[in-house]
Formats: sequence, structure tokens, C-alpha cells
Amino acid sequence: VVESFPLKMWVCVSDDFELKNVLLKILNSASVSNSNPIHQENIDVEQLQNHLRNKLVGQKFLLVLDDVWNEDRVKWEELKDIIQGFAGAEGSKVLATTRSHIVANVMGTTSSHILQGLSSKDSLSVFVKWAFKEGEVENYPELKKIGEEIVKKCGGLPLALRTLGSSLFLKFDIEDWKNALRKDELGLEIMQISVPTITALAADPIASLIDTAFIGHIGPVELDSVGVSIAIFNQVSKIAIIPLVSVTTSLVAEEDAAVKLQSEPSVKEMLIKASLVNEEIQLEVVENIEQSAGISFHLQ
Repeated sequence: VVESFPLKMWVCVSDDFELKNVLLKILNSASVSNSNPIHQENIDVEQLQNHLRNKLVGQKFLLVLDDVWNEDRVKWEELKDIIQGFAGAEGSKVLATTRSHIVANVMGTTSSHILQGLSSKDSLSVFVKWAFKEGEVENYPELKKIGEEIVKKCGGLPLALRTLGSSLFLKFDIEDWKNALRKDELGLEIMQISVPTITALAADPIASLIDTAFIGHIGPVELDSVGVSIAIFNQVSKIAIIPLVSVTTSLVAEEDAAVKLQSEPSVKEMLIKASLVNEEIQLEVVENIEQSAGISFHLQ
């Protein structure tokens, strides 16, 4: 990639697919040597296009649009037309990443490439790299055996493997590893919640959102260096407009209280406010979270 593309741009798009904002991010990414990035209030869309055209003309570039959620084809076509007008050198590429099959279909000018998790062998290699010093793992066969069980629950996800491995670095007490495995089971189980009843009840667009939120798509999952934060509410808000619940499990908590429940201001009130989802579906979401996490929201 380094040799093939003299100019490389990486833009985190996320939910923000407003044309001006995306163009501004592309321009600032293309101008990494510029210590004074251009700000939104100082420029309009036409000026952005001119700046980008001057920056990219004749250059072979790779533009990565990362974590795209926009499902509006009109917005994408508008951006695509502008990018095609940049007159980059032959072989320039635009790569978009998304966790949504709908977005991939909307954007796709070529077939999508579905990323798979790492193999069992590679997963263990990544975990060991972060859990032990080089060559050290063979000195701790019992810890390696527990580590293999942790690795199985990571589903080949590199970020999970790295985070969990790092949390156990320089910890050689077997009880620490057993405790980590027990806590990891909770967090990783929540990551892979299955909600078949909801999927059956919901119409296709809603089912797609539920699938994104709860069935191993990792989008709502933030893995911090201190633990696994299951930010379920981030994606539930895409279904119900408002945050629902956040469940957190900490890998390094010295006490056994591994789960915190936060409501804003209460789960019941949020469910009442959520007008876009059938009440039966909402309650099914809560019940599945309760069953997986072993907690109760005490809805009345």
C-alpha cells in the first residue's frame, strides 16, 4: 500500500455523512503536513472541492472511508460524483468500511469483501503476544491452557484478543487468570447475544439493526485497556432513537462487582418514549439482555 499509493487518506465517517463535513475530513487528511487544519466555518462546499481538486489532481491516491453508516444513496452518489471529479492518477482507489450490509449495497460499485475472524492458531498467537513476553508462554502451561479458553470466546476478533491479553500481562497467579476467564465469559457472552425472537417479530430493516446491535457485529462494543465496555445503548438508540442501557464488565476490577447498570433516567421511561419500535420487540430486547447478563431491570 505504501509503495502503490503516494497519497493515503483515512477518514472516520461514522454517523456524520454530511457532504461538507466529509469533504473537510478528506481535505485535512490529505494535508497532514499542514499544521493549521481548515475548519468548517471558514469554508464552503465549493471551496472544499477546489482545494481537494488542487490537492489530488494527477496523484495516485488511496482514500479510506471508515465506519460508514449512511444508507441514503442520494448522499453517496453526490459524494461519489465529487470524488470522481478529483482527476487523480490512474489506479486511485476509494475503500469504504461498514458494519451494515445495507450500506455496503448502497455504496457498492464492486462486490463487498466480508471480513472473517482470525483462525484459532492466529488468535492464540495474538493473545499470547500481548499476554506474555516473547518466548515466556512455554514457562506457564497452565496459564496457556486458560488462555486458550479465553481465546475461544473472542470469535477471532483482534481487538478483543489484544485487549484481553494486555489485561493479563505480567500476571502469573492462576487465580487471576481464572477470574479473568469468568468475567470475560460475561462480557463476551453479551457481545454475542442471540435474539431470534426479535428477528422473527421485526420487519427486515429493524431486524438488520437488531442484528447489528446484538449478534456479534462488535459495532456497539468498545474494548478498553481496562476491560470490556458493552455499550449496547449506542446501537439500540439506532432502533429506538434514545439510549436504552449500558452494561460494563471490568477485567481488572479488584472487587467482584463486575457489572454496572446505568439507566437514563430509567429503562421503563425510555421504552415508553421509543415510538419507532413495537413494544413487544422492546421488551424482548430487555429480556434477552437480562437473561445474558443475569441482571434485572424491574420493569413495572
